[in-house]
Amino acid sequence: MSEEEENEDEESTETGGNINNGNDSKINNIIDRATETAERIEAANKKTEELMKKQEQLAARNILGGQSQGSPITNEKEISPVEYSQLALKGLIEEK
Repeated sequence: MSEEEENEDEESTETGGNINNGNDSKINNIIDRATETAERIEAANKKTEELMKKQEQLAARNILGGQSQGSPITNEKEISPVEYSQLALKGLIEEK
């Protein structure tokens, strides 16, 4: 065994098998960032859940209020042949 290998063996036994070359601060930094990210994700999930509940309530209110997204009701009146001819003579009827 060379001197370097002996020194590494001594360091690893003194530190419990871990050689720390300033990696603790990097690891702590990574853990802190991961914790912050998890907290932000949890907050975003709560906000999304609240928004979904509001959307469901609005959709239910629209359905119950008769304002669903179905086809709109038109109040078109059927015109009689006499009325149609009068409108045609006035030029108000467009040909299809």
